[in-house]
Amino acid sequence: FYAEAAREYRGYLDGQSQGPGAATARYRLGEAEYALSNYEAALNAFALVADPAAAGPSRKAALREGELLYRLGRHGEAAAALDKVAAHD
Repeated sequence: FYAEAAREYRGYLDGQSQGPGAATARYRLGEAEYALSNYEAALNAFALVADPAAAGPSRKAALREGELLYRLGRHGEAAAALDKVAAHD
């Protein structure tokens, strides 16, 4: 299911990279890649929409960035990313 979803989101973004649903598609692509343990690909997708000061998917993407950086052993970067999210609570 997640592999198919990731393919579909990538396909959508190939044609609609700046469309009205692009940010949501990038966030969902990141979630699909995360579920598939494709952590670098997930991190790349989340990085395109992450905004710790925003609401909704952009804020969730910022949190996921921190989680993924930690999982990838990039602890200093993870702490900095999560501090930015916490600063907007």
